[in-house]
Amino acid sequence: MDRRKITRALLGGLVLSTLGGCYVAPPPPRAPRADVAITQPPPADLNEAPPSAPAAEMYWVPGHWVWQGNGYVWRAGHWVSPRPDQVFVRAYWTNENGYWVYHPGRWERVGAAPVDPRDIVVAEAPPPPRVEVIGVAPGPGFFWVPGYWRWGPGRHVWVGGHWAPHRPGHYWVAPHWARVGVSFHFRGGYWRRH
Repeated sequence: MDRRKITRALLGGLVLSTLGGCYVAPPPPRAPRADVAITQPPPADLNEAPPSAPAAEMYWVPGHWVWQGNGYVWRAGHWVSPRPDQVFVRAYWTNENGYWVYHPGRWERVGAAPVDPRDIVVAEAPPPPRVEVIGVAPGPGFFWVPGYWRWGPGRHVWVGGHWAPHRPGHYWVAPHWARVGVSFHFRGGYWRRH
């Protein structure tokens, strides 16, 4: 064996034995963070009339204000496909110690809902969500709870949306229908801790 090959082999073994004892810790998990904190409160949400849903299972993501440069800009709502065992938490602003903090919208895993005797299972798919004209919010600490179809005596019945105050440290899991095989399961709305 030639001298260069022996030297490379020895150096390679030395490097590997040195690195073998090293431990590189994975980066810590990233906590959700707010993108913007400013002193100017966001305007009330705009009136927004969602277009007809492309399908009964579609999920409406409402529009919201974002800070861009030196002012607020409205980002329009849109329809998205649902994700199994997840709910979309809409973007919102909170006042924290005199600063308005933006919390971007995101999908949140809710897991399989616990079996509840009040759960409703039907064979008939709910109609597409109705188009609701969303009026002006009573204030910046409120969010729109969209309307939904509930099961009434033998048929789907529309329950209109309304404004509700944010609950600090929580997000709202909207009532929704989930397709399970050939049936549809209704899960009522509830607050969940971040």
